Amino acid sequence: MADSWRSLSRRTNETYPDALRGVLVSRIPGSQSAAGDLWRSPRSAGHLGPAKKTAVCSGCGARHRTFYDRTMRRVRDPDVAGGRLYLAFEQRRVACSRCQGVSVERLDWLAQNPRYTQRFAQQVGPLCRDMSNKAVAQLLPLHEHTVKDLDKRYLQAWLAKMSQPAPQVIGVDEWSIKKGHTSRIVVSDLARGRPIWVGGQGRTEADLDRFFADLGPKKTARIRLAVMDMWKAFRTSVQTHAPQAQILFDKFHLLRHLADAMDQVRRAEYKRGAAKDRAFLKGQRYTRLSHRANLTLAGRRALRKLLRANKRLPRPTCSRRSLANSGPIAGKAGLARSSPAGKNSSSGNGSGPSRSLPP
Repeated sequence: MADSWRSLSRRTNETYPDALRGVLVSRIPGSQSAAGDLWRSPRSAGHLGPAKKTAVCSGCGARHRTFYDRTMRRVRDPDVAGGRLYLAFEQRRVACSRCQGVSVERLDWLAQNPRYTQRFAQQVGPLCRDMSNKAVAQLLPLHEHTVKDLDKRYLQAWLAKMSQPAPQVIGVDEWSIKKGHTSRIVVSDLARGRPIWVGGQGRTEADLDRFFADLGPKKTARIRLAVMDMWKAFRTSVQTHAPQAQILFDKFHLLRHLADAMDQVRRAEYKRGAAKDRAFLKGQRYTRLSHRANLTLAGRRALRKLLRANKRLPRPTCSRRSLANSGPIAGKAGLARSSPAGKNSSSGNGSGPSRSLPP
């Protein structure tokens, strides 16, 4: 670039000391052949205008008519035409009597990270909805830690605008963090299709108790349905804090237990039968566990022959098929009708929606 942003700021500040508050510095390809930096003349229409007469303390929000000192700064704005765009401006510091010290003035268009504008910081959050932090960092480009920090601030601002949840149908599930057995509990509002609480240090009863403590007794009393897996800690916590709520177990977990029971019956029949009868059972484990529509012609014939040869195997097989075609299972009233839990699933178990982020 022909001139650095510091020399440009010094030159323009000397020319227009009262009117100029900032200049635009660009890195658009091909613009170096012109002036090197893009800036608006304060005499042109729509110029930046003079600085405000008062400065707001960033610590306490008090307004001051005088300032301690001022300095030129440069922050990044959204890219233009495939090139980076920076805004060089003058920022003041005030000697605040409330804060008992010198504080920088607060500018509403600056992000909490003082190196970026609000417009630039707000474009990071929507990108993180569909892309990883690493991909967003390569696109902008930024450091991965910076992308993560801006995404957190975006989510905090989004959550501050949302109303306090008062769910009637909740889904409880755990979310594994990285490798190992570290997990967090995710509670979702299934009627609205979004997560409302993520916390805990594991998947114990005490971890889920923290959710009900944050929700409060009044809103907890409104819960009428809780969808979860067959983890005892979740069930005990819900029964303790929301005894009026009906508990629905996900059928996929019940199918897993029923499949284990079918394996036990198959092994028992294999040991009980004679050597010539074991040929019907050998190698037929996945034939009995598979859905009939997924079996080949040879598999269907083998399954039909197996069920005719042994009278103890058809009952658990038919029970599993009927359960697979049913809806969620209620913990208090046996079989239950289908509920909204089956539509929004986070891990294939119908206990919570996937990550629902702001638009």
